[in-house]
Amino acid sequence: MKKNLLLFTGSFPYPKFREDTFLQNEVIFLSDKFNLTIVPSDMSGASINIDSKIKIDSTLAIEINSSCNKTTIYKVTKLLSKKWFFYELIIQFSNLIHKPKKLKSIIYDGYLAYITKEWFKKNYLNQKDQTILYTYWLNAITFGLSLNKSANKLLTRAHNVDLYEERSVFIPFRKQSLCDIDFVILISENGQSYLNRKYPMFKNKYQVFRLGTTNHNKPDLITQNKEKLYRIVSCSSISDVKRVLLIPQILNIVSKNLKEITFEWIHIGDGPLIDKLNEQINIYKNDNLLMKTTGYLENIEVLKFYKTRNIDVFLNISSYEGVPFTIMEAQSFGIPVIATDVGGNDEIVNKSVGLLIKADSECVEIAADIENFIKKNKASLELRKNSYYNWVNNFNSSKNTEAFVNFILEKT
Repeated sequence: MKKNLLLFTGSFPYPKFREDTFLQNEVIFLSDKFNLTIVPSDMSGASINIDSKIKIDSTLAIEINSSCNKTTIYKVTKLLSKKWFFYELIIQFSNLIHKPKKLKSIIYDGYLAYITKEWFKKNYLNQKDQTILYTYWLNAITFGLSLNKSANKLLTRAHNVDLYEERSVFIPFRKQSLCDIDFVILISENGQSYLNRKYPMFKNKYQVFRLGTTNHNKPDLITQNKEKLYRIVSCSSISDVKRVLLIPQILNIVSKNLKEITFEWIHIGDGPLIDKLNEQINIYKNDNLLMKTTGYLENIEVLKFYKTRNIDVFLNISSYEGVPFTIMEAQSFGIPVIATDVGGNDEIVNKSVGLLIKADSECVEIAADIENFIKKNKASLELRKNSYYNWVNNFNSSKNTEAFVNFILEKT
């Protein structure tokens, strides 16, 4: 008999947080082994099509949406009687003295946890059958579920901004959450090491199960690029963290030093700095450097882009990362990767598949690294095959998700 599993998402199967890229394949495996109900926190936009046997519970999203108009005073009155709320104020006392604005985060997350706690108590707590609770993000909803999960098992994934506290504005209730979560599923060894250092008392709860992408390629499609054009692609939001604004300047240096090669750089994605990026493109373009942006593309369009073009290298110079899904996708098409040595990038990029760049490198240093890489590997078929098989062995979502689902079955 199948067990019941509640999957708490940001918005999936709704589009706001674009989780379909990560979750669409996973829910197929989960629905095969469990009676699966998806509980989104937001229902903005039109739902994507999912299997009819998968239930969608929209009641938590409705509760959260209705709370948006509540005043801070109202929220505080609901929290004043909660020991866990006062305990967090005590834990964060020194932080609040120096940065009183963090109190707003404690109130906001605390109220979201309170709503989740009461919602679960009303709808699921007293069910006869045990329910497995699986949150896709380590956030306030996870904490709310931990407050009255009773005999139900609770596991959560932790990715990037929901994990590394230094990368977020502020993450309250972290230690309290970890006390009552049964398992924290990390997507990288870097993430596991981070929690081991910061919260070693819970290290028996940390497990690594990598994400991955589905197979859109075949090994016999991996061939040398026979075009004269050397094509570089990047794919990310255009934000300070991703440092995309530096790429035109970097490639301008590379193209001037390698005048015998015509370069094309294409960036896939949009973001708050798109106008500044276009300004940089106009400043640094030259006769043997073509540069353009595509804007936001749906995932199916990104995959079609990779499949129908010869791409020599995928470039990622972020200031921090988890294990980038974009790199996984690039490698599934046998594309070599150049990336900064941050976060879990060293778990997916090495010299056999591309190049790791020092995290604190300046534009001139990055340009020199790229230039040397091109000189050495311009026509390397071996590098392309290594990139593909790195994906096969480590980032194939079917294999990784099956292992993760079997873990849930074994531990619950």
